[in-house]
Amino acid sequence: VDAERGLVYAGGLDHGVHALRADDGLPIWRFQTLGAVEGAIVLDREVVYVGSDDGALYAFDATTGAQRWVYHAHGPIASQPVYADEALYVRSGEDRIYALDAHTGKWKWQYDREAPESFTIRGYPSPLVVGNRVYVGFSDGYLACLSAASGDVAWARSLAGDATRFMDVDSTPLYYQGALYVSAYAPGVYALDPKDGSTRWRFDVEGATSVRARGARLYFTATKSGLHALDLDGH
Repeated sequence: VDAERGLVYAGGLDHGVHALRADDGLPIWRFQTLGAVEGAIVLDREVVYVGSDDGALYAFDATTGAQRWVYHAHGPIASQPVYADEALYVRSGEDRIYALDAHTGKWKWQYDREAPESFTIRGYPSPLVVGNRVYVGFSDGYLACLSAASGDVAWARSLAGDATRFMDVDSTPLYYQGALYVSAYAPGVYALDPKDGSTRWRFDVEGATSVRARGARLYFTATKSGLHALDLDGH
């Protein structure tokens, strides 16, 4: 939602990006993509950023819908791009994270991991940017901490545990009160030290979604066991 312009931006399975008037839904502009738009749309001042299943990341003028640039990645982009310090960070379905110049779409760096041969869920988490670090999960069960400026690896930790399949880190990490919280599909929910990725605690649950926090509580849902609330020590 763009309160300043009174517009709502939405993507769809119709291979389009839409700008609608917020008060009555009147179409203002539409842009045709080559694939479905399933991820969330990011607005930064005058520019709308959106990824598509066609493997492209687009930048549009927020008012007119004119395309400013497009970057063609490898694999579908169904996750939400993240804007931070004049850069865009986005993860593709091919287990790659890209850093692009937000103004021009120029490639800055990328980091990728080889997909495992075992069965995976292949979700589409967004990266998390905290200061000069980018935290992002992959389908091989690894969570990586990268330099936001260069893509250099500060650390990469396997959260797979004993899992031999469905070890995917399919959730967007959460940084809260000095800890990093992230869930892997089979192994469960982890609290990690953001400095080196060491484990503070693990809560054993299958199919946990991204963790949210408020006050002294953490919240997430799991496919088979429903809604959970934990304290910050994992109880």
